[in-house]
Amino acid sequence: MERKKTEELLRERLREKGLKVTQQRLLILSVLEQHGGRHMTAEDIYELVTEDYPEIGLATVYRTLQLLWDMQLIDRINLDDGCVRYEIGHLLRDGAKHNHHHLICMKYEAKAWKESEGACLRNFNEQAQIESVNGALALRSQIENVIDQIWEEGFDGIYFIGIGGTYASGMQVEVYMRGRSKLPVYVENAAEFLTTGNKRFTDKSVVIYSSVSGNTKEMVELVDRVHEIGARVFAFIDTPGTILTQPDKREHLIVYPMNEQLKFYMVANYLMYKNGEFEEYDRYNKEMESYLAEALVQVEKDSDEWAYEYAKNKVDFWKKHPDLPHYFIGSGNQYGATYSYAMCYWEEQMWIRTKSISCQEFFHGMQEIIVDDTPVTLFMGEDEQRPLAERVARFLPKVNANYTIIDTKEQELKGISPEFRGSISHLVMHGVNNRVDAYMELFLRHPLSIRRYYRQFEY
Repeated sequence: MERKKTEELLRERLREKGLKVTQQRLLILSVLEQHGGRHMTAEDIYELVTEDYPEIGLATVYRTLQLLWDMQLIDRINLDDGCVRYEIGHLLRDGAKHNHHHLICMKYEAKAWKESEGACLRNFNEQAQIESVNGALALRSQIENVIDQIWEEGFDGIYFIGIGGTYASGMQVEVYMRGRSKLPVYVENAAEFLTTGNKRFTDKSVVIYSSVSGNTKEMVELVDRVHEIGARVFAFIDTPGTILTQPDKREHLIVYPMNEQLKFYMVANYLMYKNGEFEEYDRYNKEMESYLAEALVQVEKDSDEWAYEYAKNKVDFWKKHPDLPHYFIGSGNQYGATYSYAMCYWEEQMWIRTKSISCQEFFHGMQEIIVDDTPVTLFMGEDEQRPLAERVARFLPKVNANYTIIDTKEQELKGISPEFRGSISHLVMHGVNNRVDAYMELFLRHPLSIRRYYRQFEY
């Protein structure tokens, strides 16, 4: 079909909805026209579009395809292989229905499904996991050198500052240190710090933060504000060559991907050791460096089958009750993980409504809205606040039949002493949730990398 006619029909349809004709919408229609013999997935279309327009994101392609489908300009095809495919709709084929048939070899399909059904350690790379954790642990000498410099220069406060998931990691390390150390350690939300400030924060303060992208707007502004005050910055950045890695944005820098929580705890442990509050520091690190990576890998292996069933049941329930939020509960160093998992994973990545609450606050409001079928997941760790989670665990069976308790105490953690398990229970929980995420993605048929709005426009 002529491009002119396509544009005319697109303009007409968009005007009806009060929407604009954009380059992205025209491009995607054009790609579908040019490859009419193919039944392309969103990823196929994305690859073709970005050959000439690399600035277009995958999320934009998904949103555009949904819009064009709503306007009946494209058709969706389901071949029962877990992928949705697209082609030009009948309105752009002069109203002609495309009544073709797709023949599928049932013998092959049955075999392929049998091989992939059930728990299968989806999206799991054992060696990569081990190398990632051991690589983070190997940063210890660099972290110690930075902390030695900060200690020698002196400080009046250590501030873990973040936004979103990095703020949650700061919450975890702050509560970890609160009951173990007399050091002045605080946690701040970057956006709140920029608007409200903190009168305790001075030119003798130290900011410790982590950033995955290295370009997060709030963190760039935060670093500039901190330097205006004259304070120092210790940055963990996942991505090299980004804004926050530049020399004027930090005094101390370590570039290494992932393992944010582990890196923060390594900082905390050495600070407490320097302050005479962690006599077991050397023995602790010997155990972690010898056993932690393999222990966390084993957690994922042991949790895989359970995670498959949990994810399947949760998605089935969500499809029947899409407007009902899922409640996540946790305490201690698990509460930061609870808050982050609900917000950054289920809401941001899966688009499922959630609510997170601490065990200590559960009995001051939330308990009254729990009924028989309310979906609830309780994270139970092994730190000092475990009794708070145990209280919730005793209450839930009395009023609810749709609860799940994930208890890190059930994991073996070979080689890790009982006295150290509480300090890594949030990492154990993360391992379990990694398996859940892999199967949630499978059953939702929704790539967790896709965002509706994030970095798609200014806000």
